[in-house]
Amino acid sequence: MRRLLVLLAITTELHAQSTGWRVVALRAPDATLSAEFTLVTSVRELADGRVLVIDASDKKLLVGNWSNRTVAQISRNGSGPGEYAQPALLLALTADSTLLSDPRNGRWLVLHGSSIVATLGPDTPALRSGARIPVGADSHGRVIFTRPIGARSGAPNAEPRRDSLVLVRVARATGQLDTVATLRARPSTIKIEGATEKPTAVSVFINPLAAGEIATLFPDGWIAIARLDPYRVDWIAADGRRIRGAPLPFERVRLDEREQRAFVERLAARSGNPPRDPASFPEWPVYMPPFLYESLLPAPDGRLWVRRPPTAANPNPPYDVVDRRGALVARVAIEKDVTVVGFGRDVVYTAVTDENGIQRVRRSPLPRL
Repeated sequence: MRRLLVLLAITTELHAQSTGWRVVALRAPDATLSAEFTLVTSVRELADGRVLVIDASDKKLLVGNWSNRTVAQISRNGSGPGEYAQPALLLALTADSTLLSDPRNGRWLVLHGSSIVATLGPDTPALRSGARIPVGADSHGRVIFTRPIGARSGAPNAEPRRDSLVLVRVARATGQLDTVATLRARPSTIKIEGATEKPTAVSVFINPLAAGEIATLFPDGWIAIARLDPYRVDWIAADGRRIRGAPLPFERVRLDEREQRAFVERLAARSGNPPRDPASFPEWPVYMPPFLYESLLPAPDGRLWVRRPPTAANPNPPYDVVDRRGALVARVAIEKDVTVVGFGRDVVYTAVTDENGIQRVRRSPLPRL
């Protein structure tokens, strides 16, 4: 550990002198919840310090209490009022309220504290507009989501473009829409069965390492967009100003047979299943992308954390921290098998996975960057 800290100190000083950004180690956790999880994807801190937790694999919404380290499930799986079939992202609203999308039921749930207080169905204005799976929310009553270009053009024979998406901001109360950006979509392969005019089935295949451009919304209304080619972060300010970020440092790693096998082995270790043949996946990208789907984390200081994908040579990459100029200000080094899943007022929440694939949620002090 001492050697690691010395290396980090040397690396930090060199980077600070030559590039303006530094490497910072995530500090040791000061608390761990006692419960075992399978796949934690989102954590939201409540006003009293408790946390909402989504276990995507077990399809559960839970609340964790740091005072006694216990966890309890909120409501249950189902399609009745206050129930959920596929809990997705936890989005912070105002007054200790939280928006939870439930794509399988095609609706939203609203929580106050740890209690579900409203079930918003498909007739809700924002849901009617297409915001079934929002990717961000602000304190002004708006959410953002993506949809294919042409998906709701109104033309009877219009076909959505598969290479691009539009980023849409919508008012939750009224459904008023505002298209704010165009994003590159994830590459996909479409298989059509039957006649082209009247297909009997349409299947879409996406390689898990195929990347598209992604966005998130901060509570103050700022939008961050992670771009590809070159890797950078663009910003849309609350007043509409647009900031184009400079290209960020990124090592292009070719997705050769070694990298493909390293990926399927990581996948197998998480699932407990034997590794798949890489040839059984849809077409592989030529290079490992700088980020993957759901890799953006809005931090409480207004900066963006970007989760970088692991490679065979670097199985435990740090998180990029980007400020609102689009500049890289730090890289946060984390321990092996640790994933950042959320933030609190001055803390970072992580999920650590043990050798048996069991996860636990931990709390660490937010590093000073």
